[in-house]
Amino acid sequence: MSGSIYTSKKLSLTAAFLAMTIVIQFLGLPQFITGPVINAVLAAASILVGFVPAVFLGCVTPAVALFRGQLPAVLAPMVPFIALGNSVFILLFGTVISRLHEKGSKTTVFISGLAVVSAALAKTLVLYGSITVLVPLLFGIDIPPALAYMMATPQFITAVIGGVTALVFIRILHNSLSITT
Repeated sequence: MSGSIYTSKKLSLTAAFLAMTIVIQFLGLPQFITGPVINAVLAAASILVGFVPAVFLGCVTPAVALFRGQLPAVLAPMVPFIALGNSVFILLFGTVISRLHEKGSKTTVFISGLAVVSAALAKTLVLYGSITVLVPLLFGIDIPPALAYMMATPQFITAVIGGVTALVFIRILHNSLSITT
């Protein structure tokens, strides 16, 4: 019975995260607001609901961005690569933070920062490598530099901000649950 309660809570939280990502994308806010919020949800989901639901969310968000028009139509071939970049971010962030927690280590600011920066850098490398090498090679599309730039520095910055935001959110949630139990 307790397993089904845990699964129901996990499913409910995943649904809430999915709703948040869709709502934030449909609000049409600038990339430097939408990006960090989406990345924060993905990072928090990796810790709070696990890798499979978080990766699911990371695969849905680029499709919604394309549908919503936040991702220019010329970048439609990037949807699977963005999903891959999101997955790398989720897995690296979640693995580092979870391993530290499992070992009973207090997650220091330095180690947390290392988790955020390494996950953001890995995501950015996947995206930038995809848009500059794979998309032209696989699809024969020459991506204008301004569009290629969208998959570089802005992605890194929004992923770092999102990762830090997720850590703060998780810490607040953990502290509030510790007080009530």
